[in-house]
Amino acid sequence: MFKLLNSNRGMALPLVLVTIVIFVMFSTAILGMGTVDTKGAVQDSYKAQAYYYAHSGADAVASYIVENPDNLSAREMNDLVDSLIANGDSDPFSLSPSDGGSIVVNVSRSGNTISVRSKATYQNSQATVTHNINKSIVAGEPFDKAIYSKNDITMTEGATIKGDIAGLSDINIENGTVDGTVYIHPHAGIDVVDHPSWIKPTVNNLDDIFEYEEFPFPDFPGYPTGLSTYSQTLNVNNSAQINDNRYYTNGINVSNGTLEIIRGNTNRVIRTKYLKVSGSGQITDVRSGNGNLEIFVDDYLDLSDSTALNFSLGNGDIIIRVKRLLLNQGFIVVQRNGTGKLYIYVDDVFHIDGSSRINVPSKDEDGPLGDPKHAFVYYAGTRDKNGNDITKGENYNNFLRFPNNIRIAATIHIKEAQIHIANGTGIVGNIISGGGKIKLDGGTNTDVKAIYAPNARIEVSGGAKITGIIVCDSFSMEGGARIEYAPLEPEDLEYFKIVAGKTVYSYGYWE
Repeated sequence: MFKLLNSNRGMALPLVLVTIVIFVMFSTAILGMGTVDTKGAVQDSYKAQAYYYAHSGADAVASYIVENPDNLSAREMNDLVDSLIANGDSDPFSLSPSDGGSIVVNVSRSGNTISVRSKATYQNSQATVTHNINKSIVAGEPFDKAIYSKNDITMTEGATIKGDIAGLSDINIENGTVDGTVYIHPHAGIDVVDHPSWIKPTVNNLDDIFEYEEFPFPDFPGYPTGLSTYSQTLNVNNSAQINDNRYYTNGINVSNGTLEIIRGNTNRVIRTKYLKVSGSGQITDVRSGNGNLEIFVDDYLDLSDSTALNFSLGNGDIIIRVKRLLLNQGFIVVQRNGTGKLYIYVDDVFHIDGSSRINVPSKDEDGPLGDPKHAFVYYAGTRDKNGNDITKGENYNNFLRFPNNIRIAATIHIKEAQIHIANGTGIVGNIISGGGKIKLDGGTNTDVKAIYAPNARIEVSGGAKITGIIVCDSFSMEGGARIEYAPLEPEDLEYFKIVAGKTVYSYGYWE
């Protein structure tokens, strides 16, 4: 029927399907049309017949997409719809060589509406109808389980999971506890679960295989051009203010006192070669309106010695883009009293150490964290500050490290680096990774909501505790580690449904 409707299993929309559907649905109507005596009546019957043909052509294609009789996967159905759209008009087809009628079908898309347009010709009479289909995404698996792994799951040395788990390959509960149901591949037998005789896990087959995608990494905001320039280093030893948009081509150095950034209802845009805060220095955002504050750093942003960036989030956003983010006992303090969000984009190096904090209401080490739903950290780099490759390898230096009692309340999105969270680090919020490995150990206590890492092997050990949901390529835990399932809140589900939702097609309206 269409120019491209073949290749993989289920990827074709057979002409036979359309022919049978049309014939069964409308043969009675065709046969019931009696002989008419006038030319007008004959022409009317031809028009009616063209309409029936057009209606059936649109309905057949729409029904195939909505009903999915071949049980295509979400990816296969999306590919099919994409191919139908790309091909434009189908080749004309008819019920039989002697029929005298023909149908041409075209599929198009506008947002979440898919329009199936069918144009039929019968005895020089034409009719066109369109059946609109609604595409929506609803949250589902894997976010109803503590762990969802598309390969193996291994538990040893007293590891504990409180919640259901699902693995599509072998599951080894050598010396661990699963307080929940163990789900296995829909077609697997119970023998894929290896466990000692004294452990009696509840094992069920999954109804379906969840096909998760890599979470799309965002485009970074571009560095601004056309700003007025300040060609000397801005040295702050007591106090200073920035109250206009400017490019500090020689950098900003705050070694003592406070640098105030003044903004109102218009966006404040600052670009600088570098931004260093040390000694007793700090930078404070002085907000009198709801404009955004945008800071672009060509080279490095360095916060050390308990120095701080202090932001006031009203209804405007804070946007920071930096080549190298260096936090050595540095604090990014956020006071939030509006709808604004904090966005940090790091191009090359993300170094955090020395009990640094991101998105805390104050520098109090024992104080609360901020709301993680309003802060986002994006890291695109592949090397640490010493030039070590952090995308592969097993050495300590082959990981993006979160050590030494670091505290972060944010969604952390890592493009491809491996991650190591250790030594009592506390992270509240989502961790999203396109990298190949995540390690959590050393008393780490993370209320992560979700660790979404479809390419990663996740290793949890050394008494680490995770509260939330894990999605990974493979998983292991040992040494008294503990994972407790906690359901995602509606706002988090909405955030993740771009990759973890189920695509649903439903009938819409006719035109």
